[in-house]
Amino acid sequence: MVHPHGKMLLIVNPAAGGGRARRGASAVCGLLRKHGVALEVHESRSADDIRAVATRAASDGFRVVAVLGGDGALHHAVNGAAGTEVDFAIFPAGNGNDAARGLGIPLDPVAAAHAFLRGRPRFTDLLRARFTAGATRFIVSAGGLGLDGEAARLVATRFRRLPGAVRYIAAALWVFVGFQPAEMEVEWDDGRWRGPLLLAAVANGSSYGAGLRIEPAARMDDGLLNIVLARPMPLLRVLEAFPILLRDGNLKWPEILRIRSHSVVLRPLGRLSCFHGDGELPGEAPVEIAVAPAAARFIY
Repeated sequence: MVHPHGKMLLIVNPAAGGGRARRGASAVCGLLRKHGVALEVHESRSADDIRAVATRAASDGFRVVAVLGGDGALHHAVNGAAGTEVDFAIFPAGNGNDAARGLGIPLDPVAAAHAFLRGRPRFTDLLRARFTAGATRFIVSAGGLGLDGEAARLVATRFRRLPGAVRYIAAALWVFVGFQPAEMEVEWDDGRWRGPLLLAAVANGSSYGAGLRIEPAARMDDGLLNIVLARPMPLLRVLEAFPILLRDGNLKWPEILRIRSHSVVLRPLGRLSCFHGDGELPGEAPVEIAVAPAAARFIY
């Protein structure tokens, strides 16, 4: 009996989670096939490869594009197939897995496969980021610029061997030592802010950086995006923030400004800044970000 979710393209990122995705592929595939999922497995070779196979999925007869990997692989799959008739599924096996956290999907890939089998398609918002160079990218979970954007450059290089949130925290502290808060202009639906910022984050889901709860109130289906602006603060204050971000994100500090909006423009007043989203580096600011309500359907 064929499972009602239909034919699935499963994209496996063999490098995700230090090889966790490759090690878990047999168990996930076995479970899905046991329950009648018509499954084709594609082991990804690059970000471009993921986008290309995801783009072709609908025309090739697939009803579901699933990712066994992390937020980066999911980011590229969504950017390949968003706007088509396919549904998405996540079997998290990366270092971050923030999209799964935001959606309430189990962080174990086999448990996530069980959730898929008994789940249903649910509409999910995406964030559409437009860069001055003309590029447009969808962000699934969260992104930002400033201290976190600069740290994102190091996560995949200098600190890539560290586990989970540790590598994001280590990269942020490394950058902080020589970091000068950027003068920035931020515009949203009905407001504007200008001044020096440590970081400006935009969230669809509640976390980024492998579980750092940047905006615990964020919901991925409410038609709004969440903006978090962090004013300059000393190192000891930053060190105090990390345990709170890992626990519940309840930073009710005067240095933190939280805004809900349909769109936002982040405009550094000086040099261009690196914007990160879903653990990737899709472009340089200035960047205009708008919520794309119900732009994708995830099965869980």
